[in-house]
Amino acid sequence: MDPDPILKGLLAPDSAEEHINALAEAERQQRRPLTLTGNWRRALRRLCEIAGVNDGHPHRFRDTLAVQLLLEGVPMERVSILLGHSSVKVTERHYAPWVQARQAQLEADVARVWNKDPILQAELLRTETVALDGRPQ
Repeated sequence: MDPDPILKGLLAPDSAEEHINALAEAERQQRRPLTLTGNWRRALRRLCEIAGVNDGHPHRFRDTLAVQLLLEGVPMERVSILLGHSSVKVTERHYAPWVQARQAQLEADVARVWNKDPILQAELLRTETVALDGRPQ
C-alpha cells in the first residue's frame, strides 16, 4: 500500500482538525485530561486502521524492540530494565524463545569452530579410540 494517501489523510487540515476536536470533546466528557501519550496512542491506532493493520497498538513496537535487542545479543537483564519489568523473570517468561534460538545458534557456531581445531580433534580421536577398545593409546 502506498503510504502517501495515508499520510495526506492524516495531515489534511480538515481531517486532522476534526479528529483533534472530536478527541478533545471525548476527553472532556470523560473528564480526563489530554496527554501526549494518549494523543500518540490514538494517532497510532488511527494510522493502523487506515493501513489495515488489525489490533495496532504501541505494545507491538515494544515486543519488536525486545526481540531485536535479544537477537543482537543484548543481555536479558538489560532488556528487562529497558522494558521496565519488575524482575528479569518476567522478561524471561515472555522472551526466552528468542534467547534459546540464539543460544542454539551460538552452540552450533562454537561446535563448527571446534571441529576445525587440530588439537581438539586429536584429543577427541584419542578419547574415541580408548572408548572403543578400552585401552589407552
